[in-house]
Amino acid sequence: MKLLRNPYLILPYMLLGAAVPLLFAFYVQFVEAIPPCDFCMVQRYPYAMVLALLLFTLPGLNYPRWLQFQGLLAAIAWLTTSGVGFYHYGIEQGWIAYQGECVSGAGASTSIEDLKAQIASAPLVSCAEVGWEFLGISMPF
Repeated sequence: MKLLRNPYLILPYMLLGAAVPLLFAFYVQFVEAIPPCDFCMVQRYPYAMVLALLLFTLPGLNYPRWLQFQGLLAAIAWLTTSGVGFYHYGIEQGWIAYQGECVSGAGASTSIEDLKAQIASAPLVSCAEVGWEFLGISMPF
């Protein structure tokens, strides 16, 4: 309940709750070389929104109501990414039928031939396959 009385306490939780999952996702993608599927990418957007909210915190430090409103927006973002994560986990476990394949890693191209080569070499990442797992827990969680 202290969090509701003192909105300044929410700032470190917003930072940690958004930065840690994003940094871990980037670690798995770039260091472990495991390309993300479409749902993995969608799950990153709410975390980025929370980090963007923190940029607007500095001008509003004198307004506790503004900080409480940002905390509410952060909670909505975390609920959104949790919903996508549970849906993604359901696809991985076979509880939800999903037939799509997702192409990951498309970049900018200068010509049609470059674009065709990028599409042909882009990894097909199935949202139904577990890309990374630790002690039976996969990335969507």
